[in-house]
Amino acid sequence: MVVRTAREAAQILLREWPVEEGEEFLVAVKICLDVITGKIEPEKLHEAIVRAAYEAGIAAITTDHRLGIVRMYPRPHIAAAM
Repeated sequence: MVVRTAREAAQILLREWPVEEGEEFLVAVKICLDVITGKIEPEKLHEAIVRAAYEAGIAAITTDHRLGIVRMYPRPHIAAAM
């Protein structure tokens, strides 16, 4: 998965995320909504997605924090590639 926008992040969190609970997951969902509605800056979402990914057992690789691009892989995929 590659996340480039707050809308993409919200879709992934609500449709494809492996868990539907957890403090970091809920924070990331709220921050998505706040970024989409213009209440906060997009940089906050980047940090929240990385924390939620860690909480869910997903390896998150940041490729450009200024653009907010985050690549995420399930941990088994990373182990198989090594």
